[in-house]
Amino acid sequence: MKKRKKKIPPPKQQLKKSNFFKNYLLKYFPIAFIILVFFIIYSQASSFEIVDWDDYVVIKNNPDIQNLNNIGKFFTSFYNGNYHPLTTLSWAINFYFGKLNGTGYHVTNIFLHAINIFLVYIFIKKLINRNDISLFVAALFAIHPMHVESIAWISERKDVLYAFFFLISLNAYIRFIHGDKKYFYWISLLFFALSLLSKSAAIILPLVLLLIDYFKNIPLNYKNILSKIPFFLLSIIFGIIALKSQHTAMEYGFAPHFPWFSRIFIASYGIVYYILNLFFPIHQSPLHPYPINENDTLPMYFYSTILIIFLFFFLIYFLKNYRKILIFGIGFFLINLVLVIQLLPVGKAIVAERYTYLPYIGLYSLLGYFLFNSNKQTKKIVLTIAFVWMIFLDFKTYTRLPVWKNSIDLFSDIIEKYPKEESAYYNRGLTKYYLEDYKGAFRDYSKAIQLKPDNAVALYNRSLIYKQWQDYNGILFDLNKAISISPDYMDARKNRGIAQAMLKNFDKALNDFNYILQKNKNDTTVLLNRGITYLNMNNLSGACADFSEAMNFGCKSASVIFLANCNNRSK
Repeated sequence: MKKRKKKIPPPKQQLKKSNFFKNYLLKYFPIAFIILVFFIIYSQASSFEIVDWDDYVVIKNNPDIQNLNNIGKFFTSFYNGNYHPLTTLSWAINFYFGKLNGTGYHVTNIFLHAINIFLVYIFIKKLINRNDISLFVAALFAIHPMHVESIAWISERKDVLYAFFFLISLNAYIRFIHGDKKYFYWISLLFFALSLLSKSAAIILPLVLLLIDYFKNIPLNYKNILSKIPFFLLSIIFGIIALKSQHTAMEYGFAPHFPWFSRIFIASYGIVYYILNLFFPIHQSPLHPYPINENDTLPMYFYSTILIIFLFFFLIYFLKNYRKILIFGIGFFLINLVLVIQLLPVGKAIVAERYTYLPYIGLYSLLGYFLFNSNKQTKKIVLTIAFVWMIFLDFKTYTRLPVWKNSIDLFSDIIEKYPKEESAYYNRGLTKYYLEDYKGAFRDYSKAIQLKPDNAVALYNRSLIYKQWQDYNGILFDLNKAISISPDYMDARKNRGIAQAMLKNFDKALNDFNYILQKNKNDTTVLLNRGITYLNMNNLSGACADFSEAMNFGCKSASVIFLANCNNRSK
């Protein structure tokens, strides 16, 4: 009999290489490919500018971020009605390295989202224990066009940053309930705190933890409730801070007032909007204003959207075999959305695409679960449709991104979608004015005033264009209207006084200058201009008194005029 040859085991080094290939390269290649596709699509965003849509408020015109010595101030201040010290710190770091070059800010947002894609993949895989579903969810999260706003808008750094810490917290919590080392509990709590310091929307995380417990069959006993107390305490603390920060934003304007029962229909409309745009994001805009009828009522179709709530209950009640995934998916969606569906009015927009950044993970999970658990006969068809749909989403994202390239493109997009939105014309006019396109700015300001005749700021800004053209009658026309709307509009009164003086209407000029100085006697610009007016009226004593007063407050121009006209008199 022939002796069987003994199989010689491969060398240990070869085994290590083989295991590395199987355990890492093959295992993580699909998610790496998804992230690569994301980078290819979003690479264009690295050259985008800082836009005049909150970016100027929190970055360009924010002196606090221009010095890293102000870090302590980030934790004690509100910016644009928000409390997000870690987000502000991240902008300060960008400013330190790149000043006002938009590249660093955009690249940071892109890399944060890339990490979040991987964190979503890990989260769903640990939760559902299905690689196919977790890859599908991660792919949708990576490229869905509704997420463009959160990534391509520098001001929405708070979305990608708070989600980064939020997802780490969820992943650590799942490790903890799976029986891993107890320090994962404290890691989860720590990253929850970091998420709260990035955006107050993170306060809903304890509810998500309870949802995970339900999905993982963790009993709601005394020990479980006790473990959630630190999370809920942090939520309460940061919830109070968030309310205070929103109070400081009253000047920015809030949503139109509606009775409480109308808010229910506004909320249901928002839910329907977000669900429909999950599948067909075809009417995207940086701003979605309230669609109000002439008599300040909601359109009738708002009231029919309440049916979506009944649909949710119907699905959960009758699809008993899928109840757990339905409760998790719908619950995750609604919990992460509850703060921004306008039950409590915040901001001027009825819906916003950035609000879907985390909530959609719940709906992605539902879609993935039903897609990959369909029967063999329909699975190929369903997967083919899903593949084509995702190609469509890729294309939509790629073509949507350039809207955020600069301020002109941004506001033009709003105007295209909502041609009666006066704020878009006003903001585009402001941008054109800074670019010295005075004719374009004039047209946009005029349109804004036509749509909202009581817009005193637009009238004032249009008067600045008349000033460029030395059209003093035009200046007076706009400033008279602006002051009739807002009598204490001091800048308008100041410029009207100057225009009246240029037209030699000295008494009218003095009326405006005197009115301002009654409110603020230290206004050196007004003291200087009143002094010049007195000088033109041959009232030398009045002129010299004003120049002298302005000099006391450090006005150098007043010093020059005083020496030229009042020096001999003072001797």
